Amino acid sequence: MSRVDLYCKKCRSSMHVSCKLSGDSDQEFLTGAIMKCYRCKRVVTIMKLTEGKVATEADSAGRLFR
Repeated sequence: MSRVDLYCKKCRSSMHVSCKLSGDSDQEFLTGAIMKCYRCKRVVTIMKLTEGKVATEADSAGRLFR
């Protein structure tokens, strides 16, 4: 998996954020990024997330619900 799309965990809509993974499982992933869901207004701050954890939590279509 080389690309991950971020989705809202609450309302399941897209946050319109896509990231390409580098392949290094220890590298931090969007640390400190603050995203807001346009539909339910939920705010998400990405903290302490590595690319290895993203790769295991994302589904087969490359969607990560946060």
